[in-house]
Amino acid sequence: MFAGGDEASTRLAPLYAALADEAGCGFFDAGSVAQTTPLDGVHLDAENTRNIGKALAPVVRVMLEL
Repeated sequence: MFAGGDEASTRLAPLYAALADEAGCGFFDAGSVAQTTPLDGVHLDAENTRNIGKALAPVVRVMLEL
C-alpha cells in the first residue's frame, strides 16, 4: 500500500537522532528492533510492537531510576 514506507522510515532515523542530540534529549530507533508489517509497509503487528516495548523497558527503568 505505502510502497517504500519502510525504506523512508529507515532514512528518517539518523535525522531524528541528530535532532534529539541537538535538543539534548534521548532517542530510540524503533527500527532497530521492529519492522513494519508487509500488509501496508507502515504499521506494526503485535510481535513488533512487543519488541519495541521489550527494548524500551530497560531504558525507561534507568530513566526512572527503578
